[in-house]
Amino acid sequence: FRRVLFRSLLTQGKVLPVDIRDEASYARYRVPTAIHIPASELASRVDELQPFDGRIRVLYGRSEEATEWSEKLQADGVQVGFLAGGFLHWEADGLEVEQG
Repeated sequence: FRRVLFRSLLTQGKVLPVDIRDEASYARYRVPTAIHIPASELASRVDELQPFDGRIRVLYGRSEEATEWSEKLQADGVQVGFLAGGFLHWEADGLEVEQG
């Protein structure tokens, strides 16, 4: 997802951000409403990525690491997206962040 589209869908409550960074990074700053599933736990927590509430799960990490995870999970039948540019670009664009 491009940041502008993602931000719009986030505001509308149509996506759920999934922060795949480490615990310390997530605790400092994150995309508003994001849940935390570290990259090392994605494969074992696939059930949490299913859109059971109608919101698309959108992965993001520091930069583009979520792209690879998104492609791998999609190949396994999990419907997820990824935030283009990751958290670094989100933050650099001056978009809203939550603090832990």
